[in-house]
Amino acid sequence: MHMKNNRNGNIELLRFLFANCIVLHHSFLKFMKGGWIGVEFFFIITGFFLCKKLSASADESSRESLKATADAGVLELKKRFFKIFPFFLLSTIFGFIIKCLALDFGTGLKGMVIQAFTLPYDFLFLQNYGYGAPSCTGVVWYLSAMFFAIWIIYPFIRRYWTFFSKYAAPVLAVFITGYLVRTYGMMGSANDWSGVNLNSGFLRAYADISWGCFLYQCSLSSAKYRKNNFAIISGLLEIACYFTVFAYMFVWNPDIGAFDPLAVTALSLGIVLTLSDRSFLSGIFDNRISYALGNFSMVLFMNHAYWTFNIEKISSAYSINLSVPELKASAIILSYLSAFLVLIIVDFIKKAAAGKRKAS
Repeated sequence: MHMKNNRNGNIELLRFLFANCIVLHHSFLKFMKGGWIGVEFFFIITGFFLCKKLSASADESSRESLKATADAGVLELKKRFFKIFPFFLLSTIFGFIIKCLALDFGTGLKGMVIQAFTLPYDFLFLQNYGYGAPSCTGVVWYLSAMFFAIWIIYPFIRRYWTFFSKYAAPVLAVFITGYLVRTYGMMGSANDWSGVNLNSGFLRAYADISWGCFLYQCSLSSAKYRKNNFAIISGLLEIACYFTVFAYMFVWNPDIGAFDPLAVTALSLGIVLTLSDRSFLSGIFDNRISYALGNFSMVLFMNHAYWTFNIEKISSAYSINLSVPELKASAIILSYLSAFLVLIIVDFIKKAAAGKRKAS
């Protein structure tokens, strides 16, 4: 049954697929060395939906005071922060425990206590600012980069929506992407400090979120074409774009990093086609399962790296006699189990809190 929902089921399913590509990439599997491109997907759709959200009030926002723009930006960050923080808090606690078991902080209690005092750097997403965050989840750099990029970009989108999304955004994305490829030989650098004293993760977020804003403009342009006339062609092209991206992730290695922007271009075209409602594939995954998988992708992303990065250390520390493939498979399974546990606990706490509020 087709369900009325503001969410795009096809995108939610893609969230889940790309989250799994990142999991496989961090499991150090040879056939998914390019799985980091899943991060580009998440940054790009963040920019796309942010630009879409602000388009409705673009004319009014362009005439508001600077204080109103700043207040709106702070509110946007607060909403995003509190939406993910319960999941992130519990995931960080789990990650800290696993890193302790892996003796990542040393064998003594003193080292663990010292590292515990650095946890606020994780909770405030400060890793990419140069603070000594332990990154217990392994993905603090991404959240740090995303929040910082939105903090900087949001006011420009809000006040100069048309100019930014049509002109400034693509220029910013192209220049930063070129800088990343020239400096690091690839787009996927996450935690290197660049010559402009910015973490490369920040630069990726700036480029991709800006690019996502431009893609929203592209999707508006495609709206003038009738769906019935181009549904089959659009659908086939959409499939071809994602097939190209997954194939590239499969064959990726550092020697072909210069082609990363081409793969992201194919990904971008696929995203525009998916979100422009001009394909015969539009709406076919609008169902509860896709929405649930989309929600789960965020929690899986937060709960996989501390297993995939530490499973071999745990095996060595406690003499667990498993082969490397078995350890990698175990890490993936444990990632799913941890994510389910976090999802269940947070959902239980939210329902209990809602029940108390209703009772009072």
